[in-house]
Amino acid sequence: LYPFPFKEHIVRNANTYQLDPFFVTAVMRQESIFDPVIESPVGAVGLMQIMPYTGEEIADDLGEAFVKDSLYRPAFNIRYGCYYLRKLMNQFKDDQLLAICGYNGGPKNARKWKRMNSNDEFDMFVENIGFSETRKYAKKVLGNYWTYKALAGPLKYTVAGL
Repeated sequence: LYPFPFKEHIVRNANTYQLDPFFVTAVMRQESIFDPVIESPVGAVGLMQIMPYTGEEIADDLGEAFVKDSLYRPAFNIRYGCYYLRKLMNQFKDDQLLAICGYNGGPKNARKWKRMNSNDEFDMFVENIGFSETRKYAKKVLGNYWTYKALAGPLKYTVAGL
């Protein structure tokens, strides 16, 4: 139920962008169920469900040309997804919950929810996320993440450990 496909790409990019590989895998599991060619009804593409306009922004940040079809390639999509997650983690001072909210509901909304609910305990904060879709998404991603971590036990994946 909790596979770790594309492990080499995930671990390499998670290490590059200083992310927990299980966190990246948890997001990917929720976004695409590990289907590299999936496309959402609103146009998000691939494993990490990158919107083409977000892909263009990432390419611009990285000084690269952008071709939407590249988002169907696992190595490319995972790299862009990790870059974007790191960007959100930087914006939210490594707060995984806010990064997840930003990934799904947009960084502007995540900042708004943080302002509105800053005094709430973690559980209440989650329950007060303004979009029901993002609230459910955050619960599922965090559940995936905690499950991956529990199943792995003391294992830590690094590039050297592959």
